[in-house]
Amino acid sequence: MPALASQTLADPGAATGVPQALRPVEVTVVGSGFGADTTTSGAAGLWGPYKLSDTPEHLINRWGASTYDHLLQLAHSGLADVAGVSMVSVNSLFPSPQEPPFWRHIPLSFSLMDKRTLAGLSRSGSKLIWGYQWNSIVCEGSRYLPWLTDQIRALGGRLLRVSSRLASLEQLSCPEVLGTAAAADVDCVVNAAGLGSLELIPDPAVAPIRGQVVRVEAPWVKEAYFYEPYYIIPNRDTVVLGGTGQRGDFNLSVCPKDRQDILEGCCRLLPSLRSARPVADWVGLRPGRTSLRLEMQPEGGGGRGRAVPVVHNYGHGGAGLTLAWGCAGDVVRLIAEAGLLE
Repeated sequence: MPALASQTLADPGAATGVPQALRPVEVTVVGSGFGADTTTSGAAGLWGPYKLSDTPEHLINRWGASTYDHLLQLAHSGLADVAGVSMVSVNSLFPSPQEPPFWRHIPLSFSLMDKRTLAGLSRSGSKLIWGYQWNSIVCEGSRYLPWLTDQIRALGGRLLRVSSRLASLEQLSCPEVLGTAAAADVDCVVNAAGLGSLELIPDPAVAPIRGQVVRVEAPWVKEAYFYEPYYIIPNRDTVVLGGTGQRGDFNLSVCPKDRQDILEGCCRLLPSLRSARPVADWVGLRPGRTSLRLEMQPEGGGGRGRAVPVVHNYGHGGAGLTLAWGCAGDVVRLIAEAGLLE
């Protein structure tokens, strides 16, 4: 019973979750790019709900907790190195009192900062009035995506790169796209096209959220820091400094003004970064939406000359890796409830 995930894979876990749920299922992942060609590959990869607009909190909690538990298991396993997953302590800082985040029960540890801690972190001149420390997980897309790709292939899945972007989901029934046999056998489409859903569906609720970062060499930085709009996130080989959140901006070029602002803001927060050597600039477009969409459309795609079910899963904003595994679980559940895994 073939299933198919289309275009750019926003939640790669869905492609592994389907064949794991029932081995006879065949999965083909169709995309205009994989690995380094995706936004996920350049992201810092810190677990934490971020730029999710009006997505309901109870859903973020459920998807986020499932993903956190999955990544935690990886971080404590022999696969941590190859999958690019590791634990990290995070300092979230603010210039005024805030309400604690609704997801605070998910991390292994979460505590509000006392005055002594805030005073110590304020020595750089930043006026820190309130904050919290918590235990998170870094999942580096540049390592995690290749590992997931290997998992998909090991489970019998197929990755198919298309030379041009799909104009509609109906194209998935075209032999020119999948090949004659594969196109005829499509029984379900998982639309994880991310920002591509703006034109693919088309969905006017989708919009880019531009993110620009600077990667620097700073091996002494072992903890992550957030002070809106700036963040400092250690990865394996570099430290990621950000960032921007420019909604509706499609510009993929490095903006010198944004770069300067990021460097100055992060150095004010952590002055030791002034001696860090910049090694790379990167820009990506987060797949923003008014609210994350995860639902089944009974007749939304093509297959065997007829409409087939489509599971939409896109609009993850800045939290793709934060919600990926939990969303993938719901994708599999919807496919199963439709009787497509029998």
